[in-house]
Amino acid sequence: MAALSGPFIAGQWRNLAAVTFEIDPAALRERAPPGLVLDLWRGRCLVSVVGLLFRDTRILGIPLPFGGSHPQVNIRFYVRRPDVEDSQPGVVFLRQMVPGRLVAWGTRRLYHEPAVAAPIRWETTGRHGGHPHLNHPPRREGEFTEKPEAVAYSWGAGEGIGRLEVGDLGETAYPEPGSAAAFVAERYWGYNLQPHGSALQFRVERPRWMICPAGSAQVEGDWLATAGLDSRFAGKGGELEVVSAFWADGSTTAIYRGRRIR
Repeated sequence: MAALSGPFIAGQWRNLAAVTFEIDPAALRERAPPGLVLDLWRGRCLVSVVGLLFRDTRILGIPLPFGGSHPQVNIRFYVRRPDVEDSQPGVVFLRQMVPGRLVAWGTRRLYHEPAVAAPIRWETTGRHGGHPHLNHPPRREGEFTEKPEAVAYSWGAGEGIGRLEVGDLGETAYPEPGSAAAFVAERYWGYNLQPHGSALQFRVERPRWMICPAGSAQVEGDWLATAGLDSRFAGKGGELEVVSAFWADGSTTAIYRGRRIR
């Protein structure tokens, strides 16, 4: 039987594509769970749209019979704890989109995350003119070590389709300290609001990621509405400024049991 001190959820997070925008902090200030405040990068409030592949997910060491490997698209923002010395900077999810009602139900049940079921497609274009990999099963450890030319995730159906894409990828390296990419990528805590009004904190354990900065990036569709944010925060012309965009191969990741913070 798995030790209770070990990870609650473990698996791999692979093939991450992340596009980050600046947004009016008024859009998110009331969305921070109790005991947390917005974490700003150089005084700027950021929100990200992230696509990734989950693979070989296990709960207390037991493989999931369904939903153990699947793509996900999530919309997140950034918070910190003002009551502790190291501030424990982390993320709060506004929306998580997963393929299938069972996966969405499990995500809501385990951590009360704002998960919904939606059709999700992902596409990785190779470097040497190969055909795109469409909806292939999530790949084995190390199979994304050769950076792709472009990575895209799309979600929804009909008029509600959204799409995230990063391309023109630069050299693989650790993000520059103090950069927006480092601010987004180097997060090892998660937070969410519980039904009774308190906040849950959970620790994320993984190695530091190397990333490839994206020379081109776009997010299509009304993702602000998907995240439950008012379109008036989209600024002039209905568009937000892209602050950072990158791709990361990812790694094995462990999530530990959550605990309430006061």
